[in-house]
Amino acid sequence: MKDMENYRLSSYTIFTKLEDAEDRYMLVHGYTGAIDVVTEKVVSCLKAQAESLHVENVCFSHKTFDTLVKRGYITQRTSEEEIEYVGKIADMLHQKEKMLYKSFLFVVTYNCNFRCPYCYENGISNKGNNWSRETFTKEMVDRVYAAMLEIEPQRKLHSNMIILYGGEPLLAKNKEIVEYIVRKGYNLGYKFSAITNGYDLDHYKDLLSTDFINHVQITIDGNKEQHDKRRVHYQAGSSFDKILENIKMALECKIVVAVRVNTDMENFETLYELQQLFDELEYTKNKKFSFYSAILRNFEKKSSDKEYEFDYARRREYNNRHKLANYGFNCQDFGLYMDLSSAIKNNKLINFSSIHCTAQSGEYIFDPNGNIYPCWEVIGKQQQSLGCYIQNPIQWSDTLKQWHGRNIHKIEPCNSCKYAFLCNGGCAGHALRSSGKLYSNYCDDFTHTFEMAVNRV
Repeated sequence: MKDMENYRLSSYTIFTKLEDAEDRYMLVHGYTGAIDVVTEKVVSCLKAQAESLHVENVCFSHKTFDTLVKRGYITQRTSEEEIEYVGKIADMLHQKEKMLYKSFLFVVTYNCNFRCPYCYENGISNKGNNWSRETFTKEMVDRVYAAMLEIEPQRKLHSNMIILYGGEPLLAKNKEIVEYIVRKGYNLGYKFSAITNGYDLDHYKDLLSTDFINHVQITIDGNKEQHDKRRVHYQAGSSFDKILENIKMALECKIVVAVRVNTDMENFETLYELQQLFDELEYTKNKKFSFYSAILRNFEKKSSDKEYEFDYARRREYNNRHKLANYGFNCQDFGLYMDLSSAIKNNKLINFSSIHCTAQSGEYIFDPNGNIYPCWEVIGKQQQSLGCYIQNPIQWSDTLKQWHGRNIHKIEPCNSCKYAFLCNGGCAGHALRSSGKLYSNYCDDFTHTFEMAVNRV
C-alpha cells in the first residue's frame, strides 16, 4: 500500500516558475528526463512535505501522486541512494560515448593574420616565434591520417567531418598544404569544415564545395566600426568589408556559412544593425546562412573589469539582453532551448549526457608540432597534450586518462547536483582556465540560463 510506504521529494526535481502562467510550474527531473507542467498548489505541497510524502496526506489526487512517482519526482530512494544511482548512470553514459564516434581536427598553424586583443591564443600565435609559424608538411599530414586509424581502427566510427582550426587555418600562404589535407581526406571519405576569420577565404574558392570544405564559421563582431577595432588585420587593419565579400562568395559556392558574433555589452546593440545588413544583402534569405551571438569571455581579469574597451558581460546580463531582444538573435544557452523544445514536440524524455563534449571521450586535435590535444581551449599548452603522433606508434601521456576520465560523477560539486545531466559539469577547458583544475565544475550561471530556456520554450 502506497499510504504505508515512505516516499520523499526527489533531490533531482527541478521546479521552474512559468512567467506567462499565474500558477503554473514546469517540473523537470534530473535523471529520468521527465518534463511536466503542474499547478503551484502541487509544488507547494511537494516542497512542504518533501521528506515525508504519503498519498493520503497530499493536497492532490491519487492519480497525480502515482504519475509523480512514475516519472521520478516522488521517490522511495534516499538522497544518498539517488546520488549513487546518478553516479552509475553517469559512468555508463560516459562509457557509451567513448565507444562511439571519434572526431578529428587539424590545427593547420598557430599563425594568424589578425591581432584580436581578446584572443585566448595571443600568447602563442602572435609573438613572432618560429614555433608558432610552423605548419604541416605533407609527410606529417600522411602520419596524421595513419594515426587516426591507430586511434580508432574502425573507419565507420570516425566522424566524417574533419575541422580545420588555428591560429587561422585558411591563410593564403598555406593554400598548398590545406589543399593536400582536404584532397587526401576526400579520397579517404572525409569532408571538412573550417573555423576561420574569413579574410583569405577567396584564395580557397576552388575548395569550397559540398565535397571538400562545405561549412565555415566566420566571426564578425558587430557593425563595421565595432568589428574593425576588434578584428584587426595585422597589415590592412580593417577587415569588415573583405569578409562580407567572402561570405557572399562562399554562399555562391553553396556551402554553409555560420557567422559568430563575440558579444559583450559594448557591441550588443550592433546585432540589430548586423541583422539589417544581412537582410539587405539577402544573406538571410539563403537557408545555408545563419548568425548567432556568443558571449565574449575574459578569463584573465574579473568580469567587471574593462580591457581594450570591452565591457565583458556576466552570463546573467548576457541572457537578459537577449530576452529583452525577444530572442531575435540565436544565442548560446548550452543547447537547452533546442533540447527542451525537441523533447516536448517529440513527446520524448530529454537526452542526457554526463560529459560536456567529445573532448572528454574521443576528440583528437593534431597540431603541426606533433602534439595531440583534447580540446581547442588548451591547444599550445604542452602540459595538456594527450601525446605525440610523430612517433609510431603514438606516444600517449597520462593526460589522456585525465581528460577521458572526467564526467559529472568525478566532479565533487556535480555528483549531487540536480542539473548535472543538463549542465554536464560545464566546459572542461573553461573549468581548467578559470580554476586551474580539470576536475572542477564550470557552472556559468547555469540555473539562470535554464530558467530562461524553460520560459522561452
